[in-house]
Amino acid sequence: FFSDCSFLRNVAIIISTSPTRTLFSLITCAQIIEKRRLETSFLSAFLPPPPSGVAISPPMNTITTPNSIPLATLSIIALCTIIHVIIFVADSPLTSLSLTPISILYMRPPQLYRCLTATFTHGSWSHLIMNMSSSLYLTRGLESRMGTLATFYLIFLCAFACSFIHVVLAYLPYLVASRTKYILQPSVGYSACLFAYLVLTPPSGSLPSQMPQGLYPYLLLVGIQVILPNISFLGHVSGCVAGELIKAGWLGVPGGSFWRWADARCPDRIAGLQGFLKCPQNFEVLAE
Repeated sequence: FFSDCSFLRNVAIIISTSPTRTLFSLITCAQIIEKRRLETSFLSAFLPPPPSGVAISPPMNTITTPNSIPLATLSIIALCTIIHVIIFVADSPLTSLSLTPISILYMRPPQLYRCLTATFTHGSWSHLIMNMSSSLYLTRGLESRMGTLATFYLIFLCAFACSFIHVVLAYLPYLVASRTKYILQPSVGYSACLFAYLVLTPPSGSLPSQMPQGLYPYLLLVGIQVILPNISFLGHVSGCVAGELIKAGWLGVPGGSFWRWADARCPDRIAGLQGFLKCPQNFEVLAE
């Protein structure tokens, strides 16, 4: 969720400013994280340092051009920010956009649009800033690994998969014990997708060598829930489950050969956009 420890201090500063300055703060905060993201991670602040003499290499998915943000990453940050600005200016309630399981389970027809609107909607400026700063690190890493077209596909796949898994997990307590709390509880935010990305590409370069990479998202899940107990636990869990299903090959993500074929046939007006990344030759599949 956080890609840099210093981010906590900067969030406190940003929250104290007026909303009109938040867009400028987003840019400043992103620059701070970009400078330090290879030095430390949020989790490593609570772990002992590696033994002396042990070099920690940058993650595999690090982009070597920090001054340019890839197209899919920039598009998602822009989309979420624009949606939040519109909601803030119009003073619109979030209830019509949030993922409320009962609206999908019992409304006729099911309000499936909520699977998308909830993913790209945020409850507050601080919520938006934290998720978009994390997206700058995680979505960017995936885009450098897969290419822009594949990343757009993965974003929308995760949005739907995380939402449906969330609905199923919320329905189970009602089915087993008639508990209505979770099917009535609305949730918004991009963080479910972020947890899916963490499962797919844990930041191995910034973790102690003795820590299993696959454990990182779940330790982070528990740590964030302890620090911020009011956030949607089911949303984050659904992201981890979606990520595991993609890794296992149970949710279809075409391989690198398909995306290289798609890149070759992509119209020049799209492939020529600044930040468009073609699928690298060394990418094959996300599934293990």
